[in-house]
Amino acid sequence: KTKEDALRNMMGRIQEFESLSQQELSNKRDELFEPILIKAQNAIQEVADEKGFDYVLDTGTGAILTVPKDKSKDILELVQAKLGIKTE
Repeated sequence: KTKEDALRNMMGRIQEFESLSQQELSNKRDELFEPILIKAQNAIQEVADEKGFDYVLDTGTGAILTVPKDKSKDILELVQAKLGIKTE
């Protein structure tokens, strides 16, 4: 009985540690990604302003069912250039 109680106590502590670790990892990931997301959002806004776009839609989320075939309407390359990302 004593060993069972000790094992249950240990399992509870392990589960609590795992939960806390996952939360800390999530917080750290959010903290590290925030500057990147802000920089990307600012670049998107600048390109949209410079090119006179009224709307910019994120097709990566599945919100759009069709994407224009005309590359002049796709600002991905313009945003990548604004961020200094070289693509091949």
